[in-house]
Amino acid sequence: MKAGHFAKSIRLENVRKSYGSQIVLDDLNLHVEPGEFVSMLGPSGSGKTTVLNLVAGFDDPDAGSVLLDGGNMTGIAPEHRNIGVVFQNYSLFPHMSVAENIEFPLRMRGVSKAERREAVGKALSLVALDGFGDRKPEQLSGGQQQRVAIARAVVFNPDVLLMDEPLGALDRRLRGDLQLEIKTLHEELGVTIIYVTHDQEEALSMSDRVVVFNKGRVEQEGKPREVYRRPATLFVADFLGDSLSISAMASGDSVTLRELNTEVASSGHGLQGPVRLLWRSDQVSLAGANDPGDRILTMPATVETVAYAGTITRMRVKTSTGDIGVIEAAEDSEFAAGDAIVLALDLDKASLLPADEDNR
Repeated sequence: MKAGHFAKSIRLENVRKSYGSQIVLDDLNLHVEPGEFVSMLGPSGSGKTTVLNLVAGFDDPDAGSVLLDGGNMTGIAPEHRNIGVVFQNYSLFPHMSVAENIEFPLRMRGVSKAERREAVGKALSLVALDGFGDRKPEQLSGGQQQRVAIARAVVFNPDVLLMDEPLGALDRRLRGDLQLEIKTLHEELGVTIIYVTHDQEEALSMSDRVVVFNKGRVEQEGKPREVYRRPATLFVADFLGDSLSISAMASGDSVTLRELNTEVASSGHGLQGPVRLLWRSDQVSLAGANDPGDRILTMPATVETVAYAGTITRMRVKTSTGDIGVIEAAEDSEFAAGDAIVLALDLDKASLLPADEDNR
């Protein structure tokens, strides 16, 4: 997607931020290209919202720089940064109409009445709310209120749009609809978007790039498919979806699964000592008579729980090595807790990860 006319890059260089004795961001470096849609994903307290506050100007870093198209923004007030912000709780003025809420940032910028009217009309059309301008927020559904908040954030053509859990208060069906609308909006405007979410599916489906945060630092960043299929750490693997991993020992160009008395070639991994071989839940098959030979590892397992999930069945299993993970089976599978199964693990699909953070 091409960047819009107003889209700007954002760069955080060696940023550190603490609140009291708690380090929230620890020497953070992050670059967002003009027109890029970047989602920041991670547990509560990992630093995501703090990044948005620093970019928006609601707070300043203790050290390091926040740059907008190469210009240092430290000390510049939020209203002078031309950045739109959308929060989870909408933050609409209840005494104002929809149109008045949307035009508010234009009034603050001294835009003429005629220009305001035209801009509000375009913004309402952009979020599919034509004809809603005279209504009050209380007369709207949650999804409609969030559309108004988005229209207000883009009506003044911001350089960057920051979105902090904007769909977190909505039900799953409505959240899915608005995800598509925000993605379409991004494609139409070409604005740079930094999006904070706890929802892994949301981040993977909407973004050009995903940044996974952990304890104030970037654990991994990359294209959604890359981060999901090739997690760099067990933290990323666990945070971004279901998987099965088993213990192994790396040495030189080989990996040994001691419990199975098996050694497999694995060149170029650069790891030594305890590791984990990991497969995403959809990469694990049930063993059959026609499984090919030396790159397929078969492993007995026991089904612990079964959950029907529409198009698939998810099963929590415990392997003969004592490892526990989640795999997927066909929708019509008739497994039950306690069933004995045999897994077929394709070694060429496995990710090789350090067994712990200190082994990275």
